[in-house]
Amino acid sequence: MASYRRLKPTYDQLQARQQVHQLTFDEIGRRQRAIEEQRATLDTTSDYALRTFNEAVNAWNAENEQFKADLAAFDGEVEAYNRELEVVGRRIR
Repeated sequence: MASYRRLKPTYDQLQARQQVHQLTFDEIGRRQRAIEEQRATLDTTSDYALRTFNEAVNAWNAENEQFKADLAAFDGEVEAYNRELEVVGRRIR
């Protein structure tokens, strides 16, 4: 049990980060829907409208790629935590 107690702060940190990731995921989805709505009414004859739209898409793409990288790192930390839990005989998913 002492080994499990040692891992409790790590578990709590992972739980908190998972909640932040969920909020980020929800925000990325909201922004994607906004971009799709904007695309439907985009004035393709306006250079300004096209430039503004492309900037929004590029910002969304960059944010999405960063989120994927953060999520991959987080997944690695969860796997390391689960390996440690296997050592003490308890596994959490």
